[in-house]
Amino acid sequence: MDARIVEAVGRMHVAHITGQMLAKESGYNPSYVSEVLNGKRGTEKTLQNILDALDRLEARLQAERQEAGA
Repeated sequence: MDARIVEAVGRMHVAHITGQMLAKESGYNPSYVSEVLNGKRGTEKTLQNILDALDRLEARLQAERQEAGA
């Protein structure tokens, strides 16, 4: 399996990001995102789009948590 997928799933777990959240942010169907993250489907471009969406979600959630704690 692609090491980037393993890392992404770990990051999702740590940040409490669900597959549904990632699917919504990336614009893909949740089932498709699941298949990509399980290494069953998807192209390099698809994976990169999902990883970019994960970056955005992590940044947004971190900013929200900082605001809530301020």
